[in-house]
Amino acid sequence: MSIKQFKPLFEQFIHHPNLKHTFAGPIYGKFKLIEDPHPLINKESQILLKYKVPKSMCNFFGVAHGGALATLIDCSTTLAILKADETRRLTTTIELSQHCLSPCHISEEILIKAECIRIGKTIAFAQAEIYNEGGRQIAVTGRQTKYILPKPWDHSFLSEEQRQKMEQPEEETEKK
Repeated sequence: MSIKQFKPLFEQFIHHPNLKHTFAGPIYGKFKLIEDPHPLINKESQILLKYKVPKSMCNFFGVAHGGALATLIDCSTTLAILKADETRRLTTTIELSQHCLSPCHISEEILIKAECIRIGKTIAFAQAEIYNEGGRQIAVTGRQTKYILPKPWDHSFLSEEQRQKMEQPEEETEKK
């Protein structure tokens, strides 16, 4: 799926009413999807997001807190998996890891490159890199493994054929 095709799905997901009052809702809501070609993107499976580090995510040193950066890894890789999964299933984290290499400062515009590496029937693997200094320096790298639940987060994005597949009992789906 191209970025242009992903844009409506991205917008519907980040503004979904179920996210509104969640911990991650305000974070998703401030992501800007980069649609134009960019030197950091070299595969169609990748997405690039822009995010301005808010003061509320920073520690008393004035840099983004490690836990906040982990949330950015979580949210961006979730979007990359959403882009890769044809049936748009719900996911939940199994494992999340990160390596902080350089600080991200208050009000700094950072870039987040995320990619779904592999998606299977029940597990997806994704990775992300957070860049500071206008995309010239990697600040954080992260990986996520997610369990894929057997139902979509929003049926409106499924074709009629995909909806029918999702509604079939699992044993019928496996026989085909």
